[in-house]
Amino acid sequence: MKHRDTTDSVAEIPPLFSHWVDLSDIDQKGLEVTLTLDESARATLAEAFDLLDLPAVSAQATIWPADEGVTLRFHLRAQVVQQCVVTLEPVPGDVDETITLHYTPRAVLDETHRVVDIADDDDPPEPLDGDRLDLGAAVAEHLALSLDPFPRKADAVLPPSATDGKHEATGPFAALARLKRDET
Repeated sequence: MKHRDTTDSVAEIPPLFSHWVDLSDIDQKGLEVTLTLDESARATLAEAFDLLDLPAVSAQATIWPADEGVTLRFHLRAQVVQQCVVTLEPVPGDVDETITLHYTPRAVLDETHRVVDIADDDDPPEPLDGDRLDLGAAVAEHLALSLDPFPRKADAVLPPSATDGKHEATGPFAALARLKRDET
């Protein structure tokens, strides 16, 4: 029976921001890395995440050896400015989170050429290719995950026409509702 290895067939999207850490620099005590994004990197991420502004992003990271790879823990801090979903005005916010990720070599295969599930918990490990880790990509990904999906100013209210009931609904279901109302 012929087996096909599909690990290389999936096209990977290049990260928006990279900051590589050489794993050979990590000893048994671990390695501490401080990452502060410059204006250019922040502008790239702000555009990609549809932010009005991204004044500051930093991460204080520790990387240490783990069973079959490494563990990365970082404290992510950022100042973000999003657009209010109601008023379209700027909504400033802060991100302050600690994230822990486990990385293992990508080529952990069993005899049938299927990837072996080596995770003991619900969060599977991140793939580790070669002898370096992209701390920047992890920071950018978790910044995106930390953003409010529906930013709203505290005093934002819908315009009266949206809530007074006088606004006539449109569309096929509204037309059906009018027909049903006219029949009664």
